[in-house]
Amino acid sequence: MTYLLRTPTADDAPAASTLVQSVFAEFVAPDWELQAREVFTAESSAARFSQLLVEPAFAAVAESSGE
Repeated sequence: MTYLLRTPTADDAPAASTLVQSVFAEFVAPDWELQAREVFTAESSAARFSQLLVEPAFAAVAESSGE
């Protein structure tokens, strides 16, 4: 298996958002108030990430076999 770390682009935003939101929903959200969950979801949307990923302080994408 080949691993690759690279600088993300705006094209990575949907996958990054899906990963962040699914982990949040499973492990964190149950302990948060509804309004806080809604804010987190908005701030971690694909649209928001597409803005944030183009000029990160540090960000990397890890790929395994092209995924």
